[in-house]
Amino acid sequence: MFSAACETALRLLTYVAAHVPNAKRLGIIELAAATDTPQAYAAKILQVLSRKGLLSSIKGPHGGFYLDDRQIKQLTAFDVVEAIDGLSMFKTCMLGLRDCSHEHPCPMHHEFLQIRTQLEVALKQTTLKALAERYQSGRHFVSLASL
Repeated sequence: MFSAACETALRLLTYVAAHVPNAKRLGIIELAAATDTPQAYAAKILQVLSRKGLLSSIKGPHGGFYLDDRQIKQLTAFDVVEAIDGLSMFKTCMLGLRDCSHEHPCPMHHEFLQIRTQLEVALKQTTLKALAERYQSGRHFVSLASL
């Protein structure tokens, strides 16, 4: 449903958000290992997230990536999807038809509109704080190695 980059961004941010109470800055090696993401790919995604203001970073030997308490309470999964994948999945036709609209719908238009609306609401209601709490509960995971 989401791009690999978006899925990775959600995993990385969930892991970072889970470490906010410790005020810990996380390095690329730890983040990549914890989320089972190749380091170079994780670095690329983290750089995009930092550049778009969804993640903070400090360079240097005591630096790393981090979020503050305000960020994890306000940022949502929708913000991450928008930053990485854009909003085309909420606007384009499921069948890829250019002229699909409410007035001229494709065969899946109304069904997909309902699903798309539900997905958008769910993503907007899911904060990084909620994702972090689910991960911290031990019942949810962020590593593909856990599968």
